[in-house]
Amino acid sequence: MVVTANSEFDLGLDPSQVRAALNRVLSSPKFRKSQCHSEFLRFVVEKRLKPEPIREEEIGVNIYRRELNYDPSDDAIVRVEASRLRARLKEYYEDAGVGQSLRFDIPKGTISPVIIVEGSAMEKQERGIWMWTGILVAILGVLILAGVAWRALS
Repeated sequence: MVVTANSEFDLGLDPSQVRAALNRVLSSPKFRKSQCHSEFLRFVVEKRLKPEPIREEEIGVNIYRRELNYDPSDDAIVRVEASRLRARLKEYYEDAGVGQSLRFDIPKGTISPVIIVEGSAMEKQERGIWMWTGILVAILGVLILAGVAWRALS
């Protein structure tokens, strides 16, 4: 299941789970070495939790200390750093973050985070529903065949 940046976190995912996962990422050595990437990731994830729109100008001013009249078309710092943050996240999840069920990604061409939930309770519940549906269909099929056989023998 993927919870996208525009989701309301109503699929069994609450903001405290997201913040706990964010804190795990940010406390890793890979992110402790980069204050700007840590601030960038925290900023965009917190914006999504509210949910508020994420503007490139805000990141430039708040994280990269650009002037209030910062124009992203003149200075690509946010896009460049988003690309570096994307790479840092990928490295983190290939190393220290292996096996984490809640992951963050910044899709190429965006500055908005996507939250990926793997092995969630919802997926397990859905698998359970399909399993029980299959069992019930099989039982129903056996009952129908038994009824047909009983009628044939009568």
